[in-house]
Amino acid sequence: MIEDNSRSAAHWGLLLCKYGVEFVIDSNSNEKMVTCYRTQVSSVLSDEEYVQALKYADSYAAIQYERIARQIERVQKDANEIVLREAPYDVFICYKETDDLKNRTEDSEIAQDIYDVLRNEGYRVFYSRVTMKALAGDEYEPYIFAALHSSKVMIVIGTEPTYMNAVWVKNEWIRFLSLMKSDRGKKMIICYKYFDPEDMPKELRILQAYNLTSTTFSSDLLKRIQLIIKKPAKQADSHLSRTDIAAAMTSETAAASLKRADIFLSNRDFENARIYYSRCLDTKPECSLAYWGQLTAKLLCTTDGDMISLGKPLLDFVEYKNAMRFASNSEKERYTLVTDGIKSKISDTISELRDRERLEVRQTSLRNDLINSESTIDSTEEYVKGKLNELSSVEKQLATVSATCKNLIDEEITTISQTMIEAEKMLNHLGSNVSASVMKNSKQWLSRSDKFVQMQYGQLSKKINESHEFREYYSLRSRQAKILDELNAAVQKVKNTNHALAATCRSVQNINSRYDRVCTEVDGGDYSNTCSVYFGVNFDAENRDSDASQGSSNGLADDLKNLVSEVFEMPEVDLGSFYPDVIECPACGEDIEINEFILASGTVTCSCGEMIEFEFEDDE
Repeated sequence: MIEDNSRSAAHWGLLLCKYGVEFVIDSNSNEKMVTCYRTQVSSVLSDEEYVQALKYADSYAAIQYERIARQIERVQKDANEIVLREAPYDVFICYKETDDLKNRTEDSEIAQDIYDVLRNEGYRVFYSRVTMKALAGDEYEPYIFAALHSSKVMIVIGTEPTYMNAVWVKNEWIRFLSLMKSDRGKKMIICYKYFDPEDMPKELRILQAYNLTSTTFSSDLLKRIQLIIKKPAKQADSHLSRTDIAAAMTSETAAASLKRADIFLSNRDFENARIYYSRCLDTKPECSLAYWGQLTAKLLCTTDGDMISLGKPLLDFVEYKNAMRFASNSEKERYTLVTDGIKSKISDTISELRDRERLEVRQTSLRNDLINSESTIDSTEEYVKGKLNELSSVEKQLATVSATCKNLIDEEITTISQTMIEAEKMLNHLGSNVSASVMKNSKQWLSRSDKFVQMQYGQLSKKINESHEFREYYSLRSRQAKILDELNAAVQKVKNTNHALAATCRSVQNINSRYDRVCTEVDGGDYSNTCSVYFGVNFDAENRDSDASQGSSNGLADDLKNLVSEVFEMPEVDLGSFYPDVIECPACGEDIEINEFILASGTVTCSCGEMIEFEFEDDE
């Protein structure tokens, strides 16, 4: 970081360390789950390290960072709300529930026995086999987080060293060890069986451990826990004065009213809750909890978590001021945690509003991309049609020139053939009427004539290549090839545009989904006053709704879907046999380029002087 502050991975690593993030594989779904063992009051989405990580990350990494940050934020919020809502635990039992074959372990049975003993002694114990049954359908991690933070004692059970190193088991005791560093009141007790304590994980070897096979194990464990978690001492009987009796009766009446008010509040009977909170204050005017209950009922909430979710500032309520005025240190800490949670909620809402503005800008950009892509496809389609017409014209001209060249070759070949026929007739006519010397001279002449004819074939080939018709033919061929290259480029351009449109369509779907979620979260409550109190920001609900309607893209996804479904079909172009071929000279090995006109003559002369004869094979 000191050498290069622009490394997104470094900022992201610091963020994960700050929030104590660890990824654990869920044994049921095989998916990575986010766990946090360093809770923070502020939102992870506004953390400076997160902002810097997004700033320097590429698009793929930014998407991953945002996804994980949302998971961290959800775990943090759920955990904080549960910490406020759930009663604290005394003991947390850490053990492995099932083995690799999904059978219940002996560790689980031992944990069950310890759980029963401690429950009978009046302790509140977190034992996942029992505790988690009441949480069916809920995510477990926030409750584990809350239990780890509230428990004073963790009991780690292991009949095998590997069980103590199991993923979830290790995750729990490592997090508790981390909490022990900041809270010396927390203690960890190790219970083992069937193995040497030296085989334990090294982090646990230094802690006090009990052998489960010991005959005094249960009593020793219970005594140890009683030393850590003090039970209220029983008060001795004594004679009370009338003043003491009256005070006790008043306190008892206030406590009863407070208890009944709490019951009405939990049943959402807000009217009776406010009545009984008032009765409590009539007998005990400085009861902070009664003022807090009145405020909770006034906001139509049942828990502190509901107040945080509501996101309404508490600073201006007289009930809040009185609650803080008469609160004990622990009560002030509780109320402060709620107000901090509300501030975080408001901060998140402003972040969501800003997200919505960015999403609307992105929607506009995608709409422009759509228009540009549609225009590109339309113009390319017209361009291709024009090139196809041009190609058709060139092919017609090629057919005409090809026929002319073929006729010219046929005429020359016919002339040469007639010369050969006349020479043979002359030789046959002489026959035996001439002397041997004359016959010999005639054959020599005929041989020279044959060579002459062969030379004529070579000259014919050269003549054809240099003719106007042949040059025109190759000019048309070149033009044809160029048109085909342009058509291929146009086809590729349309394919690329279609790929871009498909990507745009996916982006629009994601943007619309996120936009709808943001609008639901933001418009679900009235945050106009909230934002102005804490941040000096005013939001006009009517303008926000009108902007949302203008930025809505309900028809955009449909337009994209229809456009992408229209596949641009490019006609195939058949070039026939116009492309040249190559043969190898048997004398020197040189490659000789030939075409159908040279093939029609049946011969070609190499630069080395070798004349090559071949037959023209019609592909049809």
